[in-house]
Amino acid sequence: MTLRGCASLLGILIALPLAGCNSLQTIQVIPGAGSQILSGVGQTAQYKAVATYQMGSAGPTTSDITNSVTWSTGSSAVATINSSGLATATGPGNTQIIAESDGKTATSDITVDVSSTSGSGSGGTPTLNVIPSPNVAAATRVGETTQFLAIGNLSGAGVVQDLTNRVRWVSSDVAVATIDQDGLATGVGNVTGANSTTITAIATTSTGAALTATSNLSMVSGGSGTLATLAIYKVGLGTGTVTSSAGGINCGPQASCTGNFTLGTTVTLTATPATGSSFGGWSANCITSPPNTAALTCTVPLSTNDSVGAIFNTP
Repeated sequence: MTLRGCASLLGILIALPLAGCNSLQTIQVIPGAGSQILSGVGQTAQYKAVATYQMGSAGPTTSDITNSVTWSTGSSAVATINSSGLATATGPGNTQIIAESDGKTATSDITVDVSSTSGSGSGGTPTLNVIPSPNVAAATRVGETTQFLAIGNLSGAGVVQDLTNRVRWVSSDVAVATIDQDGLATGVGNVTGANSTTITAIATTSTGAALTATSNLSMVSGGSGTLATLAIYKVGLGTGTVTSSAGGINCGPQASCTGNFTLGTTVTLTATPATGSSFGGWSANCITSPPNTAALTCTVPLSTNDSVGAIFNTP
């Protein structure tokens, strides 16, 4: 018997589409966006690609084309993916998962919450630190702002990360200074008998426990209205140096250092990891290009006093 038309093939159709008898309409990536969250480098997640074909007059049908699409990710610094749709976490962040075939494209995403599970971290104990450290940050006038950063890891199994935008910030005395949810504190004024406020970062660990860390901000007299202070804090189990192109910053073996720059200056910072260490990235307020990478160089525009964290890890 001679088979005529795609419709007559439906009774013997299997997963492989037949040339000349189908038209690829759409591709879907499974699981969908927001579904895959990995907690460490080396962890894997399986993605599948499902195609919808128009089978002539017979209507649409679906087929698993996982092994025949071209897979890619938006950032190999976060995850890679092989030809079978198996994604592997390579670093912290979020990136697209992309499947392409015959000019059709579909996407999902993947999130890596902790950047490593080997050789780093805090021995299983979650950590949280606030920088600048206590008795360092000071505002010299009402309205002057100071950036606070939260650095640590919330699982105890990975390297430290910038957690500034993942914690809740609280000022103990809003008559001295307030702080927003990006960690930016603003001096309000001196109060008789109290010119300092406690700055607290509140986080939730991977087990759901509360974790807090504190620093403080003081209102002091004097200071210059034309100079801004840039403080650099080196964190993590690794070591390295941080220098600035404009001069004034040269953090060698010390854990922190500061420099004074004219307000409005854009300072370029460069990190150099020591032998046996790797660079884990900057705090989010130091701008890299492209963003969300562990680029060794970043820039910070100084419109006020600022603090930058540089993370050095062991491999």
